[in-house]
Amino acid sequence: MSTFHLCTIVNRPDQYQQMLASLESAGFNKLNTRFTVFDNSLENKFDPYATINLALSQTQENYLIFCHQDLLFNQGHGYERLVFLLEGLNSLDSDWSIAGNAGVNERYKYVIRISDANQSYNWKGAFPQKVFTLDENLLVFNMKNRARCSQQLSGFHLYGSDSCLHAIGLGYSCYVIDFHVTHLSGGNMSEEFYRGLYQFYDHWRNHFQLCVHKTVTGRLKVLSRHAWLERTVTFKPIRKIVLFFNRFVPLVTPYKR
Repeated sequence: MSTFHLCTIVNRPDQYQQMLASLESAGFNKLNTRFTVFDNSLENKFDPYATINLALSQTQENYLIFCHQDLLFNQGHGYERLVFLLEGLNSLDSDWSIAGNAGVNERYKYVIRISDANQSYNWKGAFPQKVFTLDENLLVFNMKNRARCSQQLSGFHLYGSDSCLHAIGLGYSCYVIDFHVTHLSGGNMSEEFYRGLYQFYDHWRNHFQLCVHKTVTGRLKVLSRHAWLERTVTFKPIRKIVLFFNRFVPLVTPYKR
């Protein structure tokens, strides 16, 4: 059986073919990886939230890779490197659920190992490093500790953050690993992104007494099922105090549900 099930939503077949060529050069092939395309080239039939849940239900391999179509595996890190890193992660933390290449840690600092259109650097932080959110360009799901996406959410943004919060709620952990790829896009902060952001907040605030969440795009948001508490800590001077003192920070990270 293959090691990986690699799934991609595709609306640009030309980009996907470029990615496949780079994957083959990096050692991913039909013997060790099963490739599945969710075709959106004619219309948006597939939504990442629902599609990840569908792919998880159809994956028999050890790991599900859910990635963007505009990745190039051209940085010298390929199949053998990824297997090595995941085996190391299994030894370090048997409860890990999702790994990726860019996220935010419990000190609200970026942890990044990627080259993309927005970054003048390709690494920031020590690896592997535990995070509470991951960028969507590359997500590796550990099928032994299966997370999911919210059935109540939809769209093409923040499903990395969403699946990480589900994993943490189940007692699992998420990591950024030292797996370097090229992302041809720097992200799309469109009107659709902001609609998805507000839907994400409305859904997840009900899961927390008090939480400060930061997305990989840099959005910092206080979430609480108690409106008065959310408004109070949102007040910038109070939020700065909460995030400045080490004794407070562990109480407001998404690790505390």
